[in-house]
Amino acid sequence: MAEHSEVTNPNEKLPRPRELDLILLRHGQAESQEKTARLSELGKQQAETAAIALFKSIVDQGGGVIKIVRSPVLRARETGDIVEATIERLIGEQKEPLVRLLKSTAKTREPLRAPGLMPRLQNFSSTDPV
Repeated sequence: MAEHSEVTNPNEKLPRPRELDLILLRHGQAESQEKTARLSELGKQQAETAAIALFKSIVDQGGGVIKIVRSPVLRARETGDIVEATIERLIGEQKEPLVRLLKSTAKTREPLRAPGLMPRLQNFSSTDPV
């Protein structure tokens, strides 16, 4: 099949491009501004509420796949863990399999780089809070 830029026959059917939504979720409320601060009880509730809203949004769009990437900062890891656990629970309650969760199998964390975005978002693996 021809590449998109090499189409010679305008009637040729090209594969439909995949849609990808990138959703950046900030950590829930922490007990303090220290890098080692854990989530407060409110922060834990915020993470669960965000997961439910994300799940519902994906179901309302007809389904999809979720991949969670976390910063190594404690409050961000805790938020990601709560979001992941909540999504897993909701997936288990589905009557039809509309949402899937991709688990990370990597043993080491490579930096996720986003050149061109705001400097604070360029390296998600840094220890600086985002």
